[in-house]
Amino acid sequence: MPPPSVFLRRIAPKDHEAIAAFLDGRTLALRWLVAFFRRQDLFPEEESERWSFWCGVDEEGKLACVAAHFFPLATTYLVSRGPAEDAAAGAGGAGLSGLADLLEEELLPERIVGDARTMEALRSALPEVFDRASRERRTFVLAATADPGASSGGAADPETAGTFRAATRSDLGILEEYGRLFAAETGDDPGFDFETLVEHGLVFVVERDGKVAGLIRSNVSDGKYVHGGMLYVHPRWRSRGVGRELARGLGRWVRERDGATAILDVGEENAAALRAYEAAGYRKVGEGLELLMGEEAWG
Repeated sequence: MPPPSVFLRRIAPKDHEAIAAFLDGRTLALRWLVAFFRRQDLFPEEESERWSFWCGVDEEGKLACVAAHFFPLATTYLVSRGPAEDAAAGAGGAGLSGLADLLEEELLPERIVGDARTMEALRSALPEVFDRASRERRTFVLAATADPGASSGGAADPETAGTFRAATRSDLGILEEYGRLFAAETGDDPGFDFETLVEHGLVFVVERDGKVAGLIRSNVSDGKYVHGGMLYVHPRWRSRGVGRELARGLGRWVRERDGATAILDVGEENAAALRAYEAAGYRKVGEGLELLMGEEAWG
């Protein structure tokens, strides 16, 4: 049961704007959640059936933490308020401590993801969750600079100039193929409906020699940031600047279309992707942490 100072409850539609405001100042690794709650009008009603949303609320009615679980990927995303806010509320890590039963009895995540600060608070509040994990994976969060090509002299690579574009319906076959290749290589099924992404202008490609060499997807803008993801380059086009052009192109597109900043995340072990993002004008602005749970973690 949650400690008496923080009460865990389900998030209702009327809470969405308050949840978005809470997340807005407290997460970069899960920045897409801000837009997700703020722009629920863009998501079909059946999408909510794939999620379980919870929040911790203290006795003054202030939010202490948010947990969003996505069933298709068996992943729980966590955001908590900072240590100073907890101390001021006299709650310590109470909100996160209250997640123990929820994680073990209802959500049963195979992955738990959050900003490094939130996850370290979880380590203090529920060390047994970390004991059950099979692996920890750190990620870096990078944001595009005002000029995403600045670090390469501000000029586009002549090999890739003009090849970045929004995907169209005619690309759906190759997008789905690349989605399958991405899942096979990473072990992560993206679970995306590419037709819907194309319809809303949320997936982009780079062409080489008239062929799609790679793709990157975008989330909806939250007014400040657009969280990109699933940057994938086909093996035959790797080490030829395609990843850099995808990252740079997304940064420029987001700035020009939305007046916002593109952010991407990358695992700390993926040195090649990190170099490509930095060459495209991205800079580290935060860190995240993923817990990969063992097969018998909740057994």
